[in-house]
Amino acid sequence: MKKFVLLGLLGLSLYANAAPEFASGVTKTGLEWEARFNLPDCAHEGQKKGAWCLDRDKKAAIAKSGVEAKLESWINNPSVKAIYAAYFSFSNFNILDKLCKASKAGKKVQIYLDSGYSDATWLTDNNKKCGEKFNISFRGVGPFGTPGAHLQHMKIFLASPTEELPLLTELSATAAATVRNGKVRFTSSSANMSGYGTNLHFENWLFFTDRGDSYLAQKNACIFKAFGGENNREAFTTTFKACERNIKARKSYDVRMMVAPTTIKYQHP
Repeated sequence: MKKFVLLGLLGLSLYANAAPEFASGVTKTGLEWEARFNLPDCAHEGQKKGAWCLDRDKKAAIAKSGVEAKLESWINNPSVKAIYAAYFSFSNFNILDKLCKASKAGKKVQIYLDSGYSDATWLTDNNKKCGEKFNISFRGVGPFGTPGAHLQHMKIFLASPTEELPLLTELSATAAATVRNGKVRFTSSSANMSGYGTNLHFENWLFFTDRGDSYLAQKNACIFKAFGGENNREAFTTTFKACERNIKARKSYDVRMMVAPTTIKYQHP
């Protein structure tokens, strides 16, 4: 049995074609998983092959990893009504452009970034161009390495079958039925959504597609509920734990998910 630990438009040309995944499968509970790795082929004079990459290697690396094509297929999927994302940094122009177009087409896009992210001007400028359903929120109260910076390990991209978070305890009967009968898609990655995080950086990306009412899908939704609450570490933990306790689905141990931050007291080195 394979186990993971996670740290916390229609037409023939609808989807980009993703490269073959490194590994994939379906667990006994029906959870579909797919692993992708950025292993770019870069050959430059005087450098060992694959050890030194330049910006011009990016296009080939994107095609090889298939990460961006996979994300794009989720963004454009007609059954996906909203995208929720949380990263320490976000500088991938291609994915931002796809999200912006999806928002203009009527899909909700909510991005959470750490308040310590220093290169956010172009993001907020784009925020104004993508329509009312596109929103970027900054969370935390300090830069990387300080007590308030609590997003750096929250690298999640979630595609919901409802515009609202797919939390069964908070939806109308109609929306809840959509979630139960649909799919929730979510990622866990070592990479942020940076310009090279989907291609030239040596990173891993895990893609999951699960029943909307599964424990793991609901738990991922709880993370975004906590992000939408009061902006401090204690409030995040309290909100997340309360949401997790309300999940009615049976726990599955095919995939275990560890969520940070916790209530452990922060000690700066």
